[in-house]
Amino acid sequence: MKSMRFFAWTLLILFIIIPVASAEETESEPFIPGEWLVTNAVMMPYALMDADSSADPVSALLGRDIVDPYLFWPSDKTVVNPAPGKTITFNAKNSTSLEFTPLPEAGQDYPFLAMAATYLDVDTWNEATIEVKGRAPFKLYLEAEEVLSRTSTADSDTAVESGDITLDQGRRRILLVSVLSGADSLANWLLELSITPTSPEDAVITATTDPRHRFDITDYYLQESIVGQDLSKDGAWYAVIRGIRNGQTDKTEKWLEVWSLKDKKRVWEYRNSKGIGSVQWSPDSKTLLITVSGKDKGTDLLRFDPATLTLCEMESSLEDAMGFTWSPDGQGIYYTLYEAFEEDDKPYKVMWDMPDRWTGFRDHMSLCYMGLDGNTHLKFSEGKYTPDQWVVSPDGSKILVISGVSRVERPFMVNNFWIIDTQTGEAEKVFTFEHSSTGHPVWSPDGKYVAFDAPMNPVLGNDSPYPDNNDNQTDLWILDLTTREAENKTRDFEPAVAMGAYGVGFGGTIIWHEDGTIGFTGLYNKHMRWYIYDPVKDVMTTHDLPTPGATSLVASTDKKSTIAVFRGQQVGQYGDMYWYDWKKKKSGMLFPLAEHMKQLITFDNKVTDYDVTYWDAVEKDSVTVPGFLFYPANYDPAKKYPVVTDFYGGVFGYAEGWMWMSQVFSTRDYFVYVPTPRGAAGWGQKFADSHPNDWGVRTTRDMNTGLRHIVDNVPGADGDRCAPVSGSYGGFMTMYMLSMDHSSPDYYPYATGISDYGISNLASYWGIGWWGYLYSDMATARTYPWTDPQYYIDHSPLFFADNVTAPLLLLHGDGDVNVPVGESDQMYTALKVLGKEVEFIRFPGEDHGMASTRAKYLTSKRIHIEWFDRFLKDRPEAWDSRMENEFQR
Repeated sequence: MKSMRFFAWTLLILFIIIPVASAEETESEPFIPGEWLVTNAVMMPYALMDADSSADPVSALLGRDIVDPYLFWPSDKTVVNPAPGKTITFNAKNSTSLEFTPLPEAGQDYPFLAMAATYLDVDTWNEATIEVKGRAPFKLYLEAEEVLSRTSTADSDTAVESGDITLDQGRRRILLVSVLSGADSLANWLLELSITPTSPEDAVITATTDPRHRFDITDYYLQESIVGQDLSKDGAWYAVIRGIRNGQTDKTEKWLEVWSLKDKKRVWEYRNSKGIGSVQWSPDSKTLLITVSGKDKGTDLLRFDPATLTLCEMESSLEDAMGFTWSPDGQGIYYTLYEAFEEDDKPYKVMWDMPDRWTGFRDHMSLCYMGLDGNTHLKFSEGKYTPDQWVVSPDGSKILVISGVSRVERPFMVNNFWIIDTQTGEAEKVFTFEHSSTGHPVWSPDGKYVAFDAPMNPVLGNDSPYPDNNDNQTDLWILDLTTREAENKTRDFEPAVAMGAYGVGFGGTIIWHEDGTIGFTGLYNKHMRWYIYDPVKDVMTTHDLPTPGATSLVASTDKKSTIAVFRGQQVGQYGDMYWYDWKKKKSGMLFPLAEHMKQLITFDNKVTDYDVTYWDAVEKDSVTVPGFLFYPANYDPAKKYPVVTDFYGGVFGYAEGWMWMSQVFSTRDYFVYVPTPRGAAGWGQKFADSHPNDWGVRTTRDMNTGLRHIVDNVPGADGDRCAPVSGSYGGFMTMYMLSMDHSSPDYYPYATGISDYGISNLASYWGIGWWGYLYSDMATARTYPWTDPQYYIDHSPLFFADNVTAPLLLLHGDGDVNVPVGESDQMYTALKVLGKEVEFIRFPGEDHGMASTRAKYLTSKRIHIEWFDRFLKDRPEAWDSRMENEFQR
């Protein structure tokens, strides 16, 4: 018995000791980068004007950013000019320690500067300890943020500065700046860096000197935007406002460029700290009107002459003015004047109408005219109708004004067309389009007609003879100002007129050329094309642009010019600016965009089998569901990868263009399925018209059919680790698909899901969302909560919350007026009561999209990644770190 007892105690002790010993044996080893970009050391000028000054040149130099850490990505042989006549060169070296030379001579007071950089490839998010060993002063950046520093020489060669860091998955950038003075009399200038992962300890880190990498979330700020643009009437000059968002300030830094399209060269560049607002060429194509405006600083008007490269001021600090456009004779400027409604001091507000819930509904806009000399200003429109859209006739005698008017019956908003005589001021309503969706009005050259885009049919009450259309599937209409009747000219035309899509953007264009033809952009089946319509011959001509995706298109209208400039795009590639002559059918690139980013990003995602491919699935209803499939960056057909379904947020699909977040998920080793289920505009009228009164049924069937095709046919796609993510209507879809009856043939057993600012209860959204009743006039056409309450219940995820078995993440801004935060509140409350796994993150003050700043917007995207890593990769560390200390009560 004693021997048995001794044996039992021995086993118990072993069971206690062994795990401890194992834990010690598996502690992470420090990672010491062995590949560095190292510069030579160079003496830096530092003038002390006061001999008694106690200033320290070493700490002073380290106290400032020698290079911009947000934009600086050195590579082998990169040369930097840190001071007058001084250069340092980065050279690739294989070494685990950094030795900078030459060493300052002993006793020499002048500071010497040296730099080093490396790039870490991190296989998974992890927390780590970072250490720098050595005596020399330094500053260390990780992804542009300072993480360690020492401003004076340490006492020992083994002195260590350490700190805790977070390393996100992907390629991370390390930059070290060191400054040393000969007064320190060091025998060498050596530093060594090491990183020890602490959670998880199995993180794998490698180092490289190559800055090129797949696009990741940290590269968001390297993208470029087209803020504004205009092409002169004769097609000779192109003006563009380009912008890049500053990673430190989160503000867009804008600059203006003027290009000669004859020479395809930039002739002028202009920057203004106040902020460039808009540009427009004069009717004679000789002068560019530039508006410069800043917050609470009014608007300055400038004129630029490209022939002489001269710039002059026309007007300064014009308050509450916007929408500037030339008069056709070039002698004046029209604009709109914003007039805020003066609220009284009553402690309550009596609602005037349903839209009185909207901010600014009581405010007013008036049309104004200013002489070219800037000395005269005329306000010439008044009344309760606000000019939502307006355009001046070619001869300047009339202005067409489109004004939206609220109603309490279908359609709940109509657009009235007014004609204002610029000589007499007489205003006359000439036409009403029975719908709120009309846009891009343009005059015919003879002033007898107006073209615009609008839905296929007007809405004529609950008993309308027309079918219920998706009002985003727009057609080309022409209003005859003599008969005051409008005709749909593209009723049997499948592309959506002047409509955009996710991926390419939403900028659409309609022009009426002086040769009598109408040009417009049209979206059909992932591609954006340029169409020329002859209204006299009733002939349509299709022009394939040099890239399948296009946005921000502007075109000339002079008889002698047929040129357009646009941003060309294709899936998996970042777009550039192109020109296209539709008469000669010639084209070319005008200039590249985001050149700095393109030097760093390896755009491997071409339309091939293993990068990104078209994925058009045939649904069981014999409907083709168009889509794209992004492959994991390090794709190996023998391995298994999770699948994220990233889909539309309403009635817009995905055309062939740059999809940055899909690229991010792909970089992080996810499959990304980007479908366009039925209901989206741009794939034909029948396809689009599946949206009204569907609310998830066919949309779910389409997406899940496409997903099953992927799981069944693509090696490595793990059907047990799939998840949907989207916002707004897409957020509704996530909740809808997770709350479906599991016995439904359309149900897919998703592992988890994310709903951004989604709708959980159709009835509450109908009445509380600012535009709920207007959107529902299409989405639940002719169906109201009191006429068919069961419909609203059957299509609302809230009423089927007990079906949810997958973990759900809800994100919502509590200032959202489009889809009020109460929609997520209701679903969160229901799931909590039911004991389901749900998390709800609210963004205080944020409206629809949670994007008042890019920093907040990107935070929401990082949360997406962390949630999916937790549930689809069994990597909860990043999520757990974010949630640490959150639940305090």
